[in-house]
Amino acid sequence: MAGFIFDLAQVEIFKGPQSSIFGPNSMAGLISLKSVDPTDKFDASARITFGSSLINRREAFVSGPINSKLAFRLSYLSSFGSGFRNNVFNNIFTSNARDETLLRGKLKFTPTERIVILATLFRSVLDNGYDVWAPDNNVLFKTYSNDLGKDSQFTDGLSVRTTIAFDKNIKLTSISALSQIDLTHSYDSDWGNDQFWSSFPYNFNAEEEGWNYEFFDENLRKRSTVTQELRLNWHRLIVGAYAKLMIESDNASGWLYGGEATEITSQHDFKVNAAYIQFEVPFNKKINLKINTRIESNRINYNGTALGYNENFDLVQINPINYSTNHNLLGGRFSFNYFLTNNSTVFSSMSWGYKAGGVNQHPYLSNNNRFFSPEYILNAEVGYRLMAEKINFNSVLFSARRFDQQVSISSQQKEGDPNSFFYYTANATSGSLNGLEIEGILHLTRTISINSDLGLLSTIVDPFTYNSGNEQSTTLGGRGASHAPSYSYAMGINYHNDSGLFFHIELIGKDQFYFSDSHNGTSNRYEIINAHIGYIKGAWSLKLWGRNIFDERYANRGFYFGLEPPSYKDKLYVSWGDPIHYGLTLGISL
Repeated sequence: MAGFIFDLAQVEIFKGPQSSIFGPNSMAGLISLKSVDPTDKFDASARITFGSSLINRREAFVSGPINSKLAFRLSYLSSFGSGFRNNVFNNIFTSNARDETLLRGKLKFTPTERIVILATLFRSVLDNGYDVWAPDNNVLFKTYSNDLGKDSQFTDGLSVRTTIAFDKNIKLTSISALSQIDLTHSYDSDWGNDQFWSSFPYNFNAEEEGWNYEFFDENLRKRSTVTQELRLNWHRLIVGAYAKLMIESDNASGWLYGGEATEITSQHDFKVNAAYIQFEVPFNKKINLKINTRIESNRINYNGTALGYNENFDLVQINPINYSTNHNLLGGRFSFNYFLTNNSTVFSSMSWGYKAGGVNQHPYLSNNNRFFSPEYILNAEVGYRLMAEKINFNSVLFSARRFDQQVSISSQQKEGDPNSFFYYTANATSGSLNGLEIEGILHLTRTISINSDLGLLSTIVDPFTYNSGNEQSTTLGGRGASHAPSYSYAMGINYHNDSGLFFHIELIGKDQFYFSDSHNGTSNRYEIINAHIGYIKGAWSLKLWGRNIFDERYANRGFYFGLEPPSYKDKLYVSWGDPIHYGLTLGISL
C-alpha cells in the first residue's frame, strides 16, 4: 500500500494501550498518519520511478493559497509492479500485480485567527492480484493456479476537522469523518490446475474420483463507517467524546467450507460510544504526571444467511445466524516523566487497555465458538530518552499481561479439501509479553551518521483447548505467540555532502517466528540489505535504489494442512517475501 506513506508529514507508532490521545481505542501499536497540510506559499514536486519487475511509479503534489483565507493541496500517486510471481499455467508475470492509485485533496479555511477548518477528500484504489502460494514451495516464485485471485480495496473518504481557539489555553476540536470501502478477496484454493494435479507425483484422476480437484473462493465486502469526535483542551485538561458506526456487508461464493455452503450473505453493524479524559500534573520543572481514562460502550448486531445443498442436492438455506451483544469497557493510563536535563528524560507508565469482542461468521461453528469476548491487557514500561546534538537515543523496557487473549484458529475438516477450513477467532486463557526496544541515531561527522533499531521480545500464550473437528479436541498454547520474533533489528549508515551526493545502506534482520496460533510451523531467521545512492542538484534529484540486493529468500506467511493427493499429508506451505528489486527515481521540486 504505497499510497499510505506518500506526502505524509508525520508517522507515529504508539506503543501500549491508548485511551485518550485519539478517538479510536487501541490495545497496542496504534499508527497515526498525518498528511501534509496546505501551505500559504506555492509548493510543488513530482517524481517518477522505473524499476525491475515492471515497477512504474508516478507521484506529484501541488500546494498553495487560493486567497488570504483559503489554501489547497492536491496529491496524486500511481504505482504498478508485477508482484514478483510467474504463473506458469496462464503464462503471465502479473497474476500477483500491485496496481495502486491515490488521489487526495485538502482545503484549509481560516475565516478568523481563532478558527481553522481543514477538509480532506481522498480516493484510494488498490487493484491488486493475489497469487503467492505454490504446492511445491518453490523459491523461484512460480505459481500454478488456473484461477486468478484478487486482493483489492477501493476506498473513498472525507474528513472535516474544525479547531476553535477561544484563547491560548482553551481549544475545541471537532473531527467528522466518513468512508466507504469495497473489498474483494478471491483465490484459487487448490493452488494448481488439472494438468498439474494429474501429473506425477500427485496422479489425481478425476474420472476415477468422480470430481475435479478444483476449488475457488471469493469474498466481496462493503464497509461504511461514520465517526465523530469532540475534544476540549482546557489548560492541562483534555476531555473528549467519540462515536462510531460501522456497517459491513459480506457476500461469499464458491465451494465454501468443504462444499457445505455455496453462498454466504451477512451484515455486521458495530456501534461505539466512548468518553475520555486526561489530566496533566506538572509538580515542578522536572516532574510531570499524566493520568487518563476511557469509558466505552459498544454494540454488535450480526445477521448472516447461507445456502448449501441437502442430501438430495437441493439448494437450501442453512443455519441462519442472528446475534446481538454489547460490552462496557474501561481503559486508562498513568505516566510519569522526569526531566534529568534539558535534553534527557526518564519515563514510565502503567496502562490498562482492551480490544473489542466479536462474532465468527462460519455457519457450522458451535455456539461455544460462535462468539469471542473482549481481550484485556495490563502493560508497564520504563524508559530513557536523549535528544542531543550528535546523538538521539530512546529505550523502553516493557512487560504486559494479556487476559482472555484473542487467537486465530484454523483447522481442516475434510481430508483432500483445501477449502474445508474452519477459520475463527477464539479466546485463549491468557498470555504475556516482555521486551526491550532501543533506537538511536549517532552523527559521527557533519556528513556521516549511523542509525540502529533493536527489538527483543519474549511472548507466551497459555495453554488453551478448542474443537478441531471430527469430535476431537486440540490443546495449543504453552509457547510463543504467532508473528512475534524474539529479536528484530535494523542498522544503517547515511552519508550526504554539500555537493548533493547522498548514500544509504541498511541491514534488516528478524528471528524465526510462529506463523499461526493453531500450528507450530515457523519461519527461518533472515537478514536482508537495502541501499540507495543519489545526487541532488538544485531542484532536481536522482536516486538509484535496490531492495533485498542479495536476493534473500524469507517466508512471511505459512499454512499447515493437507493439500497434495493422494495421501493429503499435512505440510507447511509458505509464501515468500519480495526478492531483489531495483530501480531509478527522478524528482523535481518547484
